[in-house]
Amino acid sequence: MNDEVCVRVTEEAGHLPVATVTGPLDLYSGPRLYRQATRALERHTSLILDLAGVTVCDSSGLNAVLRLCRRAREARGRLLLVCPPALLERIMPLAGRDSAPVVHASVAEARTTHLAA
Repeated sequence: MNDEVCVRVTEEAGHLPVATVTGPLDLYSGPRLYRQATRALERHTSLILDLAGVTVCDSSGLNAVLRLCRRAREARGRLLLVCPPALLERIMPLAGRDSAPVVHASVAEARTTHLAA
């Protein structure tokens, strides 16, 4: 079992950047996710955060996602989550309608929904 997190940010012309996270999202990996995703948010106002490969998410991981959501909102953009872990899915509605990120089943769905908005 691999306990290391991998965060990969891909940017394609004409599409929102996608930050793909695999492995644990925790105290050690949350700051890495935040740094790499913030770099993408410096160039784009919105970001797709693909969490389908996250094996576990603790409160530190949740904090990183909420900070990214706030950062995108401050830039007048959005954070779009793909397949968030159960903890995030349960907590997000408590963040409030205006501050909670939008949840999607796939990156393709997130892209399509963003284009329609």
